[in-house]
Amino acid sequence: VKSAPGNVHRTMVTMFPTVPSDQQSRYLAMTFFPKISDLFNCYPQLENIFLFNAQNPTGHYKLNLGSCCDYAVAQRLILLDRWESVVNRRHERMDVSQRANRSHLRNEFHQGRALHLRVKSVAEWSLPESDIFETDYMSSYRPPPGAQTVSDSLWESLMVTMYRSSCRPCDKIRALRNISHNIFIKSMHMRQMVGYFRDAADREEAFVIFYLRITDMHNQKQFKVRFESQDELTRLQTRLGYACFFPFLQPENAFFELNFKMHDQRLCASMIVDLAINEKMGNIKNAIFILPDGTVDTAVLAVGVPRGWAQADRLPPEGIFKCSYVCSPEDRQIGLRRKKAEQYG
Repeated sequence: VKSAPGNVHRTMVTMFPTVPSDQQSRYLAMTFFPKISDLFNCYPQLENIFLFNAQNPTGHYKLNLGSCCDYAVAQRLILLDRWESVVNRRHERMDVSQRANRSHLRNEFHQGRALHLRVKSVAEWSLPESDIFETDYMSSYRPPPGAQTVSDSLWESLMVTMYRSSCRPCDKIRALRNISHNIFIKSMHMRQMVGYFRDAADREEAFVIFYLRITDMHNQKQFKVRFESQDELTRLQTRLGYACFFPFLQPENAFFELNFKMHDQRLCASMIVDLAINEKMGNIKNAIFILPDGTVDTAVLAVGVPRGWAQADRLPPEGIFKCSYVCSPEDRQIGLRRKKAEQYG
């Protein structure tokens, strides 16, 4: 940088991915900018690597693979995905991926086209050096037993500080992402934060960042009711994964719309049927099965939902299954629900 001040922008953007991720190393790297204006001009291309939090990577990514910094983020996501997959396999955890490939990457697009049409898994994909790569990442990390949540007073202070700040909502979300790995929260904290953001996109982004930091997931109805429409919940299910977002302990009055092409949605359908078998088959209400051509198949549900659907491999390969679930208190099998939450949640 010092030998060629005129190329400071190109040099920093190219070489910054080689700088260690700790704050001290990055601070020292920033001092190589001759002027603060050079840093401001360079920051848009450095932003994604600055905001990447490997200790809480769950979120949405839109990366320009022609940029060295964005390319480095994509590499780290794929490496992290493979590492988490190996750990899950070693601990014999259930595969709740979107396409039965144990990947934590979801909704992958490159050049605006779905990536799963070309490769079965991102692990089989040779990362190109051009065009836009867009994906969601859903980590396997969960709060450890006995995780200490932030106090109500501290969380309220954080919300008040954000409210008084003149920063844009998107900048507040970036700040929250940077500190999210240091915080565990309760469902009521999530309810407060969801109510803070007015814009649906900001609300969803903040929700995704902290969803896996919740220690009392059995109380998830406390924050789900803050979402104004079913469309918002559907978008969150798509980003986080249907199995992870499944209301294991409180499925009552939940509405389900499941695409049997997707592995995680097939798992959810089998869980619903298995719950009904053990609690009461009549708990599944308003069941509809729609064929791929858009017509309603009345034959398959003529005498109710087939009991064989409790096994995911016995579900039809395609189609949309819609239903709701209700259960009286005396029929609820809390032990079974808890077991499924441990297996799939």
